[in-house]
Amino acid sequence: MSSKAARTHRVRRSVTWVLVVLSALLVPISILTVWAVRTITNTDQFVATMAPLAREQVVTDHIAVKATDILFQKVDVQGRLNQALPPKAAFAAAPITNQVQGFVQDQFKTLLRSTWFQQAWDKATRRVHSSMVTFLEGNQLPAGQKAQEIAIKLDPVLEKGITQLHKKGITVFDPLQAKLKNATNLSVTVASKPQVKSIRGVFHLAKTFGWAVPLVALVLIAGAVAVAVDRRKTLLRLAVGVAVVTLVVLGLVAYERNFFITHAAARASPDVTGAVYDTLSHFLHDTLRLTLLVSVLVAVLMWLIGPARWPRSLRSLVGRGFHWLAQRFAELVSKTRSPEASARVQRVANFPLEHASGFRLVGVVVVGCILVFGGNLSGSGILWSAVALAAYLVVLQGVLIWARRLNPRPDGGQESNSPVSDEAAKVPAGSADPGSGVSSAQAPDHDA
Repeated sequence: MSSKAARTHRVRRSVTWVLVVLSALLVPISILTVWAVRTITNTDQFVATMAPLAREQVVTDHIAVKATDILFQKVDVQGRLNQALPPKAAFAAAPITNQVQGFVQDQFKTLLRSTWFQQAWDKATRRVHSSMVTFLEGNQLPAGQKAQEIAIKLDPVLEKGITQLHKKGITVFDPLQAKLKNATNLSVTVASKPQVKSIRGVFHLAKTFGWAVPLVALVLIAGAVAVAVDRRKTLLRLAVGVAVVTLVVLGLVAYERNFFITHAAARASPDVTGAVYDTLSHFLHDTLRLTLLVSVLVAVLMWLIGPARWPRSLRSLVGRGFHWLAQRFAELVSKTRSPEASARVQRVANFPLEHASGFRLVGVVVVGCILVFGGNLSGSGILWSAVALAAYLVVLQGVLIWARRLNPRPDGGQESNSPVSDEAAKVPAGSADPGSGVSSAQAPDHDA
């Protein structure tokens, strides 16, 4: 190679390395910018993202407890019972109050599981979105709004709950309805001021660059592949780099979750705060994990097609395995087989017949493990697991039917066409007939 060509190769390698490093950094960052533009700044997408929170039991139970506490803080139910009960029955005021409080809480839980609350939640989320974006951008909120936290106001829940309680015969909270119309009593905190400060700078940059970052990342990747001397190695290095940076970003997301929960408002529940964070970052987290998976698969593929000794050995092993499977399949579908091929076919068919119970047990155990350790014990999860198990058993039964046709007897032997075997038919000359007690030799002459 001439000195000019060698110099050109060195320049191309250097440029390729720079483009690979920049691409590996920008791919995960582009996911952050897309998340900021797609999920946070778009009102409809934000409402759709936050909608599942209205179905989270940890959120609805928290709101039910909070709503019940607000009503009992504003109305002294036990004091009224003490005044209404005779002096000798005053001791029953506390137990009755606890019973009423439990009943009110259950009524709120029922209300919060209804379609009405889900619609009210979407409306409240839509109202808070513009203030949240303004707060994240570092601008001042409109006059009259406190810039201490981003919260979803849920006072209609209190009003609706009081109405539901009135229908059940509990009217002690009726006077509160007029006082709740213009006050903020019940809310769910989305982000406190310390939480917003921690992500405000990143959010501002992500929103500013927006879709430009992923476009630049795609251009850099295309440029790296075009300039590369060895494109396979370039793709391998790029995939490894993206995987490493994505792992770092996933670690930062996990750290930010802990920070988000730790710096929540004093009255916020850690479980609810965690649910809010997980819901908001759902798209971000899933996309990062998908990017990590694709990067690992691309890196493994580029390694497997390389010229190194281990990839060549593995390719050779896989090739021999596929060749063996092709031969066995050809023997199975062939109408004319040699004696050795027939014996192999019978052994293959005999295996599922001998281990049919084990195959069924494995299917049941695998489905059970998926249900228990997968955390999907809902009705739909159990139903789809049962459907998958039934499909597996049907396929297994088809394999067993096919095996019986190839090998009628589980031991692979052949049944004889005669009721007496050939070994039994061969009786040596001179042997005794066990049924007559007389030798097969010449019978004695009774006339002699």
